[in-house]
Amino acid sequence: MMKPNSCSRNDINKTKILFCITFLYSHQRIKYLFEVLSAASEWGSEHIDCIIYTETNDQSSINSIYNICEKLVKKNFTISISNHQDLLSRPRNLSWCHKNKIRECFYDSKKNYTHFIYTEESTRITRLNIEYFIEFWDKLRPYGLLPGLVRYEYNDKEMDIFNIDQNGQQNISDKARVMAGDFEFVSLNVPYSGSFIIDSRDMNEYILSKSFSMKDSKEVIPWGRPERASMGLTWEKIPQFFPSRIVIPLKNNTTTPDPMSWVHHLPNSYTNDYNDGPNYILGKTRMSAIFQDIDQPLRAWRIASCFCLSTGEKIGLEKVAIIYDSVPYFREKPILVAADEKFINEIKLTNQRIEKEAYEFQDSVLFKLKDLFLFGPVLYPILNSKICILEESYRRNDRSFVNAPTFLELFNQKIYDEENLEGVQKIFIGSAGSLNYGHWITDDFPRLEAVYYIREIYPNHHIQIILNSFNPHLDKIKEEGIMIYLDKINNFSIKFLDNKILFNIKNIHYVTPVGFHPYIKYPSALRKLHHRITLNIHKNRSRLLFVSRQPPNTRYLVNHKEIEDILSFLGFDIVTINGNSFKEQVESFHSADIIVGCMGASMSNIVFCKKSTEIIMLAPEGWVEPYYWDLASVMNLNYSAIYGKVNDYSEPTHLRSYEIDTSILMKLVNEKLSSIQYNKK
Repeated sequence: MMKPNSCSRNDINKTKILFCITFLYSHQRIKYLFEVLSAASEWGSEHIDCIIYTETNDQSSINSIYNICEKLVKKNFTISISNHQDLLSRPRNLSWCHKNKIRECFYDSKKNYTHFIYTEESTRITRLNIEYFIEFWDKLRPYGLLPGLVRYEYNDKEMDIFNIDQNGQQNISDKARVMAGDFEFVSLNVPYSGSFIIDSRDMNEYILSKSFSMKDSKEVIPWGRPERASMGLTWEKIPQFFPSRIVIPLKNNTTTPDPMSWVHHLPNSYTNDYNDGPNYILGKTRMSAIFQDIDQPLRAWRIASCFCLSTGEKIGLEKVAIIYDSVPYFREKPILVAADEKFINEIKLTNQRIEKEAYEFQDSVLFKLKDLFLFGPVLYPILNSKICILEESYRRNDRSFVNAPTFLELFNQKIYDEENLEGVQKIFIGSAGSLNYGHWITDDFPRLEAVYYIREIYPNHHIQIILNSFNPHLDKIKEEGIMIYLDKINNFSIKFLDNKILFNIKNIHYVTPVGFHPYIKYPSALRKLHHRITLNIHKNRSRLLFVSRQPPNTRYLVNHKEIEDILSFLGFDIVTINGNSFKEQVESFHSADIIVGCMGASMSNIVFCKKSTEIIMLAPEGWVEPYYWDLASVMNLNYSAIYGKVNDYSEPTHLRSYEIDTSILMKLVNEKLSSIQYNKK
């Protein structure tokens, strides 16, 4: 498969577009086709290949299409006709013919298209629409949303613009919104426009989705056949709180969709049809009246991302520094062993999908927020004079694990004000996984690097590090780790806040995430963590380590005693991490040549291992968890996993206790011992 074109999308002049139009031939509608083509010829793209799909078998009709096309063709704007006479008896299938062209062109690296656009012959897409899509595709990506289009017609009687796909007025107070640039984006009840645009970086997802298939798309939504052909990714991977993946921008301080998202349905037929028929309800809602009064209390979410907004004093958000860059990395194929070959194949397919998909994430950046409310790990900043929930603190993959009250619920609670002292710089370090030691290690701990940046900017200020408190033991472990990480920083303090109380904090720093659980991590962040923590750690003699997991823990190793005895005989040190200090854990992992361990939070300590350490992970069969393999890959460790038989299937997959076949474990351990030529001392 081709690698998506990496040219800049901020300049429409650098776009290369495949543009497909469905034209069920009608002599009366050729004028609309000409308007659509004429608008496309003025997009200003580097190159556009336009294909018109029609079903007519009449040569004079085909000639009439060629006649209008030849007037618009130029070097960087080609037009061709794809004739499907076989569909004369099945014209509703014509709208699906372009899918084969998508597959052909976006698997062909020579074409190098940046975008695909589809429309019907009567819906005009303008340069403004393309510029809007390019700008806000990037800004909406952190939310998992896509910029949509809204069809309109001109009503002769009312002398006004009417939307043709929404039936009646919609209650905006119940709709989740996101902030992007200077706009709020909101969903529509009917996210249909008879057209769609796809960035090439989303094309692989689209081709593999059910929405790409005429047959399978019926399982996605029961629309008509032509309507399903133009839905693109509307109904794929829908983010929580949204009815679809499509959102549209509102003009500032109004409920009217911004004109940059408008596309004209040229016949103006629905809005001017007052006959008692099925089309009567369409085109009867003014564009300015799709949504009710914007001053209604917002009962749903308003979500904002640090990366989707302008910055500045007025906005309430200041970009301070880039802490870590996000770069792709290579993952070695792991050694996987289980009795069930189907399960092993499932893991391999998951790993292959992770490897093939092109994940592009924002750098990890230090921001300063002027005013926010903090509830647990979730930030509610005041941005552009509006309260929001910060996307980076409440991401799609975190939402099922985090309690984040709605705005109305939030302010029914007592608010505790944190002191805003002069000469004190505050920074919050936390995430949805902060209550778990493993997630603290990989998701939160590396963000402490921002403290070094703050110290450089404010050399004489006190720095207060704010964290959520979950339990005394974990708090103590975190505090010990922070003191080691910041051994070159003076004049700072650590403050733990109750995670069930609402706090108001002014002028606080926040570092955006350094990964996306479970399979995206930032190598520069984890390697910096490894360097700072292990720099002054005492290196014990080379050792073999078994990290056991016993009752009453969930997911415990049923035959742990048998395995402990066998590995102890081979020279392994047997440890259970519970109760160990942070420094003791680091020393144990950093000194090891081979680590056999039960999959769990303590095994996140492999981030402190030396390069090429052998990792043998033990886990219950049925639990597909790429987190540890991914972590081992980032740290250049050799990763193997043995999956054991589960006796009780009543527990959730990731909590089941299991039994490891000792003969399989012994075979793998002996192979690793031979490979490192270990000499027992």
